[in-house]
Amino acid sequence: MAARSSRRWALIALVARRMLLREGRRGPGKTSRTVLRVAVVLALAGAAATLLGVRAVTPPLVAGMASLVAVGLLCARHLMPAVAVAVFGTGLGCAALITVLGVTSGFERELVGRLSKIGGHVTLTEYGLDFDEYPQVVARWGPDPRVLAASPFAFSTAAVVPLKQDGAKDRADGAGPEGHVPEDMSQETHTRPIDRNAPVIALVKGVDPALAAGLPGTAAMLRAGDLTKVRPGDVRHGPAIALGSRLAERLGVAVGDSVRLVVPAELDGTAAAMMRPPRHGEYEVVDLLDTGVGDYDASLALVHLSAAQALFFAERRVSGVEFALREPDSASAFAQEVVAAMGEGFRATTWSSRARTCWRGCGRSARRCRWSSACSRWWRRRRCWRACCCWSGASARRSRR
Repeated sequence: MAARSSRRWALIALVARRMLLREGRRGPGKTSRTVLRVAVVLALAGAAATLLGVRAVTPPLVAGMASLVAVGLLCARHLMPAVAVAVFGTGLGCAALITVLGVTSGFERELVGRLSKIGGHVTLTEYGLDFDEYPQVVARWGPDPRVLAASPFAFSTAAVVPLKQDGAKDRADGAGPEGHVPEDMSQETHTRPIDRNAPVIALVKGVDPALAAGLPGTAAMLRAGDLTKVRPGDVRHGPAIALGSRLAERLGVAVGDSVRLVVPAELDGTAAAMMRPPRHGEYEVVDLLDTGVGDYDASLALVHLSAAQALFFAERRVSGVEFALREPDSASAFAQEVVAAMGEGFRATTWSSRARTCWRGCGRSARRCRWSSACSRWWRRRRCWRACCCWSGASARRSRR
């Protein structure tokens, strides 16, 4: 039985060898050997650079192309022509599939990262204006193995007013004593002049640097990368603020300048509330924000949580707590668990629900790209995809207006 089985396998091997391998082949030429060695070396070097964490497209691209050249040479040398074409085609198809999966997964990861920079993967808020139990929330859910970081925050809309340190002299850029620079209308389509140094309505967010540093991408939003620069006020220094890069450009301020935040008084339905003056405070610009999202860069400012609480609420409460998760896809289940544990009066939103408008915009832009003859080319398709995402140039132009 064993002898019969061995003869059967020997016959199968002989038939397979005759069908697959090329007969009467000569030894490889000098040029083929050189090209094969160079391709193998380039493939190994590209793979090693990729595994070592080199963040560039060149190493994986070189490794992939060199691997295809090496496989093609080996197939052409050792296999029958039909088999060589089939094997090389299969390898090329697998390479294309891996490339597409890598691009789509990278795009999804980048999109999720940018959409969750402001608000985290899960945001817990409380109905009403009395979210003062945030230390207990952070202490309970912060050590959870599913949570990367839990950070309380305070949000408010404020008017950002640029301050001039020396009001007696005109600035070199043509600003008058009040620090206002007239807009050059030569390249504008507006009929009304724009003052880039006029007060701008912005979204101000107060964070605790020690807790917010654990949120992925938060510290990287600052150009200096140091979140501790966003300090509270003390006896030696005033409170600090980090402005969005486009917001600072619109205000005409730079690092080292000062701005004033003006927050309207809260209305509680009484006649006395209508007479309350707005609250305001002066802040030193210590850094600029580059979030990668045009709308955020044009309208966002970061301050210390304690300074935000003093200016926004005049008491120790927050707007909510944001959570960064190890697995963003589990945000919905985690949000439901947190709300169930906290009880009535709390609600939780996820990054996917906040980005639903962006997803709908992507779908509409994709349909326009598919059916519009004007968008039939790849470049126009790319423009449509960029227009539907939050960091598009169109959103930046809207924010400057």
